Amino acid sequence: MASSHAYACSLYASRNSVCDVSYLLIVTARCARVSWKYEGIAYSLILKNVGVLFQTMYLVATAMRMKPCAIGAGNARLFEQATGIEGLSEASVGEFVLTGRVSE
Repeated sequence: MASSHAYACSLYASRNSVCDVSYLLIVTARCARVSWKYEGIAYSLILKNVGVLFQTMYLVATAMRMKPCAIGAGNARLFEQATGIEGLSEASVGEFVLTGRVSE
């Protein structure tokens, strides 16, 4: 079973040389549940909601002088191993990393 820190580093380290992840937020969605109500626009609606959440996270993290980073692509297999959640029932739709405070 992969650790959540190893999962965070695999996402973040591909974009940076050092893995200094302090916090990893993984947003998941129950796509079947959303599709039942919103049918054809379900996936689009999920991604728009993730975008709104991430925008707010960027604003808050910047105000707290932290270093935010939204990850554009996750790894479904590593997510399943790290969390034990089956990808077909609940899918990872966004990953967000926060690292330490910005040096002055």
